[in-house]
Amino acid sequence: MMSTIRLRPEADGFKEFRTVVDTPQAQFLHDLFKSANYELRIAGGAVRDILRGQVPQDVDFATDATPTQMINLLEKHADRVRLILTRSGQQHGTVTARIDDKEQYEVTTLRIDKKTDGRHAEVEFIKDWQLDANRRDLTINSMFLDFDGTLYDFFDGLPHLKNNVIRFVGNAEDRITEDYLRILCYFRFFARYGGQTHDENILQCMRELNGGLEQISGERLWSEMKKLIPLKRSDEMLCHSNLWANELQFEPMTLFAALIRDESEVDSVIKRLRCSKVERETALYIVRHRDQPTSDLCGIKESLALNGKSEFNLGKKCALEYFKYTGDLKSHDELNNWQLPDFPVRGTVVLEHLENKQDKRQIAKVLLELKKVWIRNDYETSEEELLSEIPNVMKAIKQRKKSE
Repeated sequence: MMSTIRLRPEADGFKEFRTVVDTPQAQFLHDLFKSANYELRIAGGAVRDILRGQVPQDVDFATDATPTQMINLLEKHADRVRLILTRSGQQHGTVTARIDDKEQYEVTTLRIDKKTDGRHAEVEFIKDWQLDANRRDLTINSMFLDFDGTLYDFFDGLPHLKNNVIRFVGNAEDRITEDYLRILCYFRFFARYGGQTHDENILQCMRELNGGLEQISGERLWSEMKKLIPLKRSDEMLCHSNLWANELQFEPMTLFAALIRDESEVDSVIKRLRCSKVERETALYIVRHRDQPTSDLCGIKESLALNGKSEFNLGKKCALEYFKYTGDLKSHDELNNWQLPDFPVRGTVVLEHLENKQDKRQIAKVLLELKKVWIRNDYETSEEELLSEIPNVMKAIKQRKKSE
């Protein structure tokens, strides 16, 4: 049941509220939306911070205007407003407006999550403020604050905040299965705002659903951990979260790779931390491949198959960590279960088929080309068939050498 409270000058947070809404930029945004008959309210974490007597670092707004309506409205005031638009933001109803080149606000359309898979959500834009509050993670993050100081609290967020109670909105299982990263979010907010005692039912629910964190990419997981780790009670919260359970076995370097900007930083970081070769190669592999739009599992298998046994094992380990990092568990599991068949040709046999048996340097070149033939035929080419290809392979090697 919703409760509304009007902030009074003597109330906790009133001074911080005025600091937020009394800027020329915030007033401009509010007046603009009001003139077009759209509602605009402070939302989420900014409301929580204000009620705690803190001026929020970032102020986010919610509105009943659609992204298209917002863009059309704001574009008419290009002299004061610079729009920052992303495809992902617009899909989720978020438009970022920088006003007077001083204040930057994210404004998000009220929405519901029509379909979720534990990581991503398919959304529908709505006009109902309570339905939007229903989809939010915690009660203390589900409140709205109007520009006249009216607080809209649908789930007892204010008393929970005052009494250091951390609760999911509605049913904990529903909120977690919508996005499993909320397990860590819960512990972060408990470390920051919670009391001394967890609700045992919530803890049990999170223990049962902990395996869902496998679906979360290493980058998202590390991003959340970076917020949790600096807090005073982080060690206690991480123990409760059971993050390092057997169901989720991220190598530390896989998580750390999220902090490395590009390849040029890898060696300096590795040298400073004195990491192992495996850790260095893992970091390099992730940084090189993480920006690719899709994971080329077939290409990765082919690349691995061309290597020797030790290089194959190292490369496979790096690729598996990469798939954990990106959250591509389907490719991870397929690669993990994939066993490379034994290559049927040995160097000693190749040597017998060479014209110049003294030139042993040719063996490696021929073997490599034969492996390519073997891979193109799905690893099913027999030894006899591959050996019959040696004349063609030698001819191709000679032609390449002449053209070099």
